Amino acid sequence: YWSETDYFDRQFQLSHWGAKKYQKLLEVKQKYDPRGLFICHHCVGSEFWTDESNLNCRKSGNAQKSKGV
Repeated sequence: YWSETDYFDRQFQLSHWGAKKYQKLLEVKQKYDPRGLFICHHCVGSEFWTDESNLNCRKSGNAQKSKGV
């Protein structure tokens, strides 16, 4: 697919949205989805979930804070 992104992109926050936009999107996500119930691979906030669990488990010690993106 032409519009398909790199599944293994470790900096998807920057490559998809850019630093400023991602930060704003993360703030909106945290406001309207504070428990992180709506998640998918490379979606806003997905960096707080483990890849090994198919995004079913939060990363330990991570209270949904930005990683300095």
